[in-house]
Amino acid sequence: MLTQKQKEQALINFDQYNPTERKNIRLYGEGNKDWDQVSCIDHRHRWMPYGADVRINTFQKPDSTYYEMRKWCLENTYLQSWLHISNIDGVQGAHQFLFEHETDAFLFKLRF
Repeated sequence: MLTQKQKEQALINFDQYNPTERKNIRLYGEGNKDWDQVSCIDHRHRWMPYGADVRINTFQKPDSTYYEMRKWCLENTYLQSWLHISNIDGVQGAHQFLFEHETDAFLFKLRF
């Protein structure tokens, strides 16, 4: 099963875009190539109340570190499609990941 980012990136011809647009396509997707960080944050605030919530305690899974989880998100989802909150509820090692798409959350759960 592929994430939305993986499906889109396989079909894009990056040669037709300038370097700034290429960077933005990799970060935000082809439809959002003119976005900046503010646009990303605004989009995130729109879906956050309805996003898929995944909570992971790294003490329960010592081989799954925060850096591996973050790397997975960066490689497999667009920047505006996920959010990480660390040390939730005052618990050291407790992480909350919010995803815009339920399929991304499902694949994340399978990995970690």
